[in-house]
Amino acid sequence: MSRDPELDRALSEAWANVERRAAREGHRPRIAQRVAARLPPELAPAVLERERIGVRKYGRYLDDNHQPQRARTVHLVQEKLDGLNYSEWLAGPWWLRVFDWIDILHVRLLAWRYHLTAQDIIKGGKR
Repeated sequence: MSRDPELDRALSEAWANVERRAAREGHRPRIAQRVAARLPPELAPAVLERERIGVRKYGRYLDDNHQPQRARTVHLVQEKLDGLNYSEWLAGPWWLRVFDWIDILHVRLLAWRYHLTAQDIIKGGKR
């Protein structure tokens, strides 16, 4: 929660309005909207802002990027590896580092499932 309860209430109300409008119009919320809905209200704007930055950079929403599943997996693995580097840089307490092992396991499972090599990840999945 932020330090401003009125802001928290306004953000929650605004988010609920977006969800209701999407349901009324019969379309599914975008990926970032679905992720934001799973976060505390004070963090939801960060996800939506990251989406806005991505649209500005790549010219489209993630929802409109229809790459094959393997290419999507490579993107996820690349991001998780970046996250692991940041986590190492942060050098948090041992209990926070447990999450690193979850990400490492996730990367290993995805690499196994899609037969990814280091070169696949470096080149972005293009063979």
